[in-house]
Amino acid sequence: MRSNLVKRLRDWMSVWPEDDGKPEGSLYLEAADRIEELEAKLAKPVASMMGKWDEMVDPAREALEALIAEGDAMADRIEELEAKLAKLVETRP
Repeated sequence: MRSNLVKRLRDWMSVWPEDDGKPEGSLYLEAADRIEELEAKLAKPVASMMGKWDEMVDPAREALEALIAEGDAMADRIEELEAKLAKLVETRP
């Protein structure tokens, strides 16, 4: 029945036997009902998946932030050492 709904929607210019005698636009109401039915079926699995996604992503995000902070600290230290080296080279006889 569901694949038949898709066929009927795609071939909307034809009057299908099951639609004969129904009010105009009833096919769209059936489609809207099916969309709402699918949304309801998907709501729980999607919410569950999003919770699991957060559980996986949050630790990775924290690790990445720590790496970025370490990289920033290392860049700062390199700048300090470069400045010291430049001073030594300038003051060298």
